[in-house]
Amino acid sequence: MRETIANMRLRRTQSQLSCVQVPSTKAKLPVMRVERHVPRLVRIGPDMRWIESLWLTLATSGLTSPCKCDNVDIAEEILVTLKQVAQLAQVSIKTASRALNRDGYVSPDTLERVTAAAKAVSYRPDRAARMMRAGRTEIVGLLSHHMVASPFTTEILHAVETTAEAAGKAVIIADAGSRGLERPLQLLREFRAEPILFATEYHMPADELLPVGFTGILINCFASDQPSIVPDDESGGYVQARHLVELGHRRIAMIELPEGVIARRLRRQGVRRALAEAGLQIDSMPSLPGHVGPPAARRMAAFEAAMELLAHSPRPTALLCSKDEYALQAFGAAAVLGLRIPDDVSVIGFDDLQLLTKTMRPTLTTVRLPYFEMGRIAAEAAIAGEAVAPGVQRVPCPLVLRASTREA
Repeated sequence: MRETIANMRLRRTQSQLSCVQVPSTKAKLPVMRVERHVPRLVRIGPDMRWIESLWLTLATSGLTSPCKCDNVDIAEEILVTLKQVAQLAQVSIKTASRALNRDGYVSPDTLERVTAAAKAVSYRPDRAARMMRAGRTEIVGLLSHHMVASPFTTEILHAVETTAEAAGKAVIIADAGSRGLERPLQLLREFRAEPILFATEYHMPADELLPVGFTGILINCFASDQPSIVPDDESGGYVQARHLVELGHRRIAMIELPEGVIARRLRRQGVRRALAEAGLQIDSMPSLPGHVGPPAARRMAAFEAAMELLAHSPRPTALLCSKDEYALQAFGAAAVLGLRIPDDVSVIGFDDLQLLTKTMRPTLTTVRLPYFEMGRIAAEAAIAGEAVAPGVQRVPCPLVLRASTREA
């Protein structure tokens, strides 16, 4: 005979998990609290279902064997109380609490004894109780726009999670997908996530995206009344062009982002500045877009652009590509034309998508989008509760020197 001992509720779109059962036991054990949070990063996808992780809290009188819920194994464990840790370390409960929470002064010897005692009995703090006492959660919310499925901006997510972990907090990510941001934001607020950050897939204005009443730090986007952390695309374009100029290149062709993209305008300004310092005019440099319309509309557009540009006479000695993906296609065009990189033509990219840049042969010289730094800066400021004035903070885009460029 099996006996229901707890209901575990997890918010889903249309459903609810419930009813965890374990074998009944006649042993008279004290009621203890069992808490399992695995892993710390929770992703909530566009359909508002849990994609990863569960936060399970159940009250039980003695788990005597593993049980299973929704294909998640819950190992047998009994949460040791703070009182037991204090008794083992021969200190008061208050002292044990200060030592484990690093809250107030505790002598080094006492800290060592309490830490050793907690480790010896596998003590885990009761986060739910701690949050109830403090009147706030230990959850950072990340509201994102088309980021969960993007391979380009995962460093932002990683930075926020790493920074939150260091501060003893968990992260819930709610991605808008095609459903808008109102419902994901409502869900984060239901979980009492605080602070809440907002990030986008690419550098863009966010005034028309943000739900009414949203306040928080923006990442990779900007709005008139919010603090924003964005890449310094202008300086990135400058660094990219200056590198080629310093190598002696004067016949430079460009494969650019399409019209209407903010990064295109800013990077072009930087390229113009670097060329002007060398006495060159950007308008004299042949240029074609790497794609027209949606990115999937012309998957081979950059290849076709590189083929056309390399057919110019005299042939360019360098290709300046606004994406690593464009550079990859330029490599293909050079191979078709029998040109060696970098002996016959130098190629430089932008993004530093390392799945490409480190595996291409030769490895790709590029300019790195500082996604991790942007996420870290925003998360640190938000978690610290710092008052950040509305405005844009631009993070430099550094040159990453590899093997695809050489002297002209």
